[in-house]
Amino acid sequence: MTPMTEVSDTLPPVLGAPPKIRPARLLDWPRLLPLVEKVYPQVPKAQLAHWLREERHSLAVAIDAHGLAGFVRLRVMPGERRTAVDCLGVDPRARDSGVGSALLDYAAQVACACAAPVLVGEVQADEGAALAFCRRRGFLPGVTLTGEDGRRRVVLTRRVSPPLWPLWDLRRAHAPRVPPDLLDRCATWALFGAWLGPDAQTGFSSSGSPNRVV
Repeated sequence: MTPMTEVSDTLPPVLGAPPKIRPARLLDWPRLLPLVEKVYPQVPKAQLAHWLREERHSLAVAIDAHGLAGFVRLRVMPGERRTAVDCLGVDPRARDSGVGSALLDYAAQVACACAAPVLVGEVQADEGAALAFCRRRGFLPGVTLTGEDGRRRVVLTRRVSPPLWPLWDLRRAHAPRVPPDLLDRCATWALFGAWLGPDAQTGFSSSGSPNRVV
């Protein structure tokens, strides 16, 4: 598995070349928003803004000779050793050009880099083309779930082979971030825990997890 190289927007791939994948940036907003609205109209604009501002590590984009061609959102869960592919979208103009496959290959690299090597995703049971695509990319169908809207979804999994070398750049770009409030409580306890004592409002439970500040 060859690591993806960093992509410069000033030097997009030449016409006909494979798409390049990179972590999302704030500057992608003007191009990413119309694409998400096109392929995932149910995703609110505020949700996408939150992803880009607060959870940018969960997003990667595909760039081809014509610009932004696709995106993927990942939830890396090292504690469960799995990475959820929450959504993957390809611009209709870029269909059948390898963008979806490149995004899934990138997701596999991220999963390995972050020690969460099982990819998990869901596809609507009546979307035969999407199911066939995932099968070709190594995903195996599992249980079928029924959503609140009555539609059935198939859970798909793929175990990713470990890389031949550490993918530190991908780990730095996409590893889960510590929530700011948790980081603040941890820092407060580390600095002032001895003074605050066991009855402090900010502290740790016996399991080692931070207690909620009351």
